[in-house]
Amino acid sequence: MTEGIPYRTPPEQVFFRKTPCAIVKLMKGKRLEEGAALVVLVLMILVILAGVIVVNANLAVNTRRNTADQRALLQAQYRAESGVSQAQAQLDFFDILTDNLKPANTVYRNNMQDMFVSICSEAGAPSNINTASPLPSFVALDGTHFIRNLSGLIFCDLTNKPSPVKGLTALFRNYFNTTNPTSTLSDMGLGGTKLDAYITSVFKQGTLNSDGTLSTSSSNNQSSLSFGVIPIAITRPGLDVFNFTFMVSDLKSTGNQSAGVRSVRSDATDFSKRQVYTLTVAKPSFAKYALFTNHHYSNSSDTNTLWFTKDTQFSGPVHTNQNFNFNANPYFGGQMTSAGCPAGQIKTDSMGADYCAIAQSAGARFYSSSQTTIQSSANIKSSATSISGKPFKELSFGNNTSDKPIVGDAKWNSDFIQLPENGQNQINDSKNITNINGIDQTGLYLDSAIKKISYGISGTGVNKYQLINYTRSDSKDIYLRFDASKTMQINTGTISAPNWVNANKNLSTGEWQASTIPGGSSAKFNGVIYAKGGVKSVYGSADPAVASFAQMTLSADQDIVLTGNLKYEQSPCDSGTAKTAVCSSFDGNGNIIQNVLGIYSSNGNIEIANNSTNTTQVTDPDKGTVNAPNNLTVQAVLMASKGAIQVQNYALGSARGALNLTGGVIENIYGAFFTFNGTTGVQSTGFNRNFVYDPRMDIGFSPPSFPTQKNWDISMKYNLTAGDRDSINAANILLTGNVRQTAP
Repeated sequence: MTEGIPYRTPPEQVFFRKTPCAIVKLMKGKRLEEGAALVVLVLMILVILAGVIVVNANLAVNTRRNTADQRALLQAQYRAESGVSQAQAQLDFFDILTDNLKPANTVYRNNMQDMFVSICSEAGAPSNINTASPLPSFVALDGTHFIRNLSGLIFCDLTNKPSPVKGLTALFRNYFNTTNPTSTLSDMGLGGTKLDAYITSVFKQGTLNSDGTLSTSSSNNQSSLSFGVIPIAITRPGLDVFNFTFMVSDLKSTGNQSAGVRSVRSDATDFSKRQVYTLTVAKPSFAKYALFTNHHYSNSSDTNTLWFTKDTQFSGPVHTNQNFNFNANPYFGGQMTSAGCPAGQIKTDSMGADYCAIAQSAGARFYSSSQTTIQSSANIKSSATSISGKPFKELSFGNNTSDKPIVGDAKWNSDFIQLPENGQNQINDSKNITNINGIDQTGLYLDSAIKKISYGISGTGVNKYQLINYTRSDSKDIYLRFDASKTMQINTGTISAPNWVNANKNLSTGEWQASTIPGGSSAKFNGVIYAKGGVKSVYGSADPAVASFAQMTLSADQDIVLTGNLKYEQSPCDSGTAKTAVCSSFDGNGNIIQNVLGIYSSNGNIEIANNSTNTTQVTDPDKGTVNAPNNLTVQAVLMASKGAIQVQNYALGSARGALNLTGGVIENIYGAFFTFNGTTGVQSTGFNRNFVYDPRMDIGFSPPSFPTQKNWDISMKYNLTAGDRDSINAANILLTGNVRQTAP
């Protein structure tokens, strides 16, 4: 080793140069450092674990809180939807009540009138008994919600009046299922005061919020429901027709549960699209039918079978007391009903009323090799049962539209409906003076056969008159006219130099006379004319012949012969067929069209004049055999309760075109009209049928004193608040619009 230069020992050697104590100290320091690091690591892990635990705990708490909130919202939703179900259940229950509203035929007109007067009185709405005054264009629930008139004649306005719950309760309690009491109010759980409570809970005064909901609602601490049936009016289109018009309010149902709130609504997007319902209690006028036959044969002995063919078209209700017979594809635009009384079994009792002597046979005949077989309702509806590979319902349902009822949906076991035995009601209304709403009214009674009677119009505006000219059996001509106020005048001058003066009724003769002649009684004209012995010629002196305000019925006990056109100034239908004509009960302002004519023979026929030798029109029986023009147009409801609507000499002469009828045909026997070539199908003689139904007859409108059925009938129809279309049969009363979720 060299002095002066330090000696550097390698590191390994330095270690081994330490003493044993130094080695121990060095090892102990190393371990202390490692332990401290471990402690720090453990603490860090504990902190992380604590954070995880805290986060998980918060998540668990939030989850439990969200679950509770969701449960509360779900329960609130259930409560809101329960309100909707409750409201529809109340409407369904009202459907059941109306279905079982069946007044007995021993309930007279005055009884029913008193019932509806009580409904009006309870609401504080003055009733116009026997009124003939028109409704305004609109009735209003408030300043922004208007409802257009639907039925023409007002009895009382119920808008913004207290709900008449006592009167409505009495209506359903007194007339519930009285004709066939198979069930009672108690059976429905409405015995005692429960019916009162139900009516009170459903019918509400029609005060609306701006959103269309009722201003009042039923509520508790968990839910609230704004909903009700709002009475609108009682109307009376005829003496035996009473309408209760109402609407269903918009619905808002809100459910609450803790902090959860949910609401659902049922409403229409536009108030004018809300449905307005009309419950009609009526002894229906026979004018309601497009076709009614007592004997569905062309003779009263039920031997000449009548078949409906591809040329048969009816756009309104059709009924027979026997069975229909189908060949090919006829068209029916309204409901079909038949009573099924077998051939030869319609009998007449000592009072002159017809009845079915044996059990009725429900069903119809279809043309085949066995033409006498009546197929049952089940066979008719079955697609499997067929003739020549075609189902019955296809044979009887041709090129119809999907919204029309097919024959398979007809009612084959309908009630036997008796035609009136006589014209006594028409005699009374034409002879006697009756006070109606404080106004004396009467008709025109003619004590002998009339040679001819004509209708026409003179003047315009407030000076417009309905003309009625007739020639008595003694050849004396009488000229009458009346205005929109029903004031009758008589011409004491001549046609060329008329002198019109006010007329009074001569109760001894039944006719009208100048008011200056002593012995007359002042009265308004009710539109009813009765001719004892029949009328040999009826026609319009010009087209049109029936003024826009005129409502008339011509009746007789013998034949009435049509010799010329009878057209309305305002027709409910345009020209066309039962399938193509466009019809409406309302004019351009939304008011019901008022002019109407009925022609009724109680013991004779209504005949289309056809002399079988030429086509020249002859209206005066003193100038030859009367004859109608080709393609005759008659706008009226025709009825022959003991006879037929038929064409004279239908099988003779040449083809005369068609009888273009707007109205209806009600007859004892299905009258003959024409013949045709069996090979070509071309008409050979007589007048073909082109019958279009007057839709006003389906909403209770009818000619004055037109015959009615004996039993009260209940029906339900609906329209829209805008009132811009004809009414539609209502199968059920429904909530307004669609149910949807809304903000609370």
